[in-house]
Amino acid sequence: MSETIIKQIKAGDKQALKTVYMEHKAAFVSFMISRYQTSAEEALEIYQIVILRLYDNIVYGKLEQLSSTLKSYLFAIGKNIRREQVRLQQRKNTLLSIDQLLLQTIVSIDQTQVEEYQLQKKERYLQKITHLLQQMGHPCKVILEYFYYEKKSMQEIANALNFKNTNVAKTKKNKCLNRLRRLVQTEKIVPING
Repeated sequence: MSETIIKQIKAGDKQALKTVYMEHKAAFVSFMISRYQTSAEEALEIYQIVILRLYDNIVYGKLEQLSSTLKSYLFAIGKNIRREQVRLQQRKNTLLSIDQLLLQTIVSIDQTQVEEYQLQKKERYLQKITHLLQQMGHPCKVILEYFYYEKKSMQEIANALNFKNTNVAKTKKNKCLNRLRRLVQTEKIVPING
């Protein structure tokens, strides 16, 4: 049966593809919800990608014969897609953690709770960040120092730098912080733990 469907799809039979889609849709969605805790909407999106991959694999000759059932093949593609989504989300979370660590390092350094070695590493790291802040010049250097080191509010920063309002101060702070992040990445400065 699977080989017949494959031949029909390869020959351009849209009804065969539609039949495959409808025949396995409910079971696939249920499987993704129960096994991978996806929402019904996420499961359906994955299923649509699975059907497109099935179609591409048949049309481009990657799939001419199945060693398992068509249902198993579809589910395997779905599992791989979901796993890749999870890996991408974990990478994204790791990048967010690095950003948070960078901000925490810039914001404070608690010298009384760290060992001497760790303190020296933090000092070297902060020296590099300070050097980058110096390179950034006015107003970025001042804005970031006011906000992170002196703990000034956006209103205080806007007043001190004669900005029109706090929204201008926030926008400039965010642009400056993004610029600092890019400099940190360019210089390959590795955030420290602790």
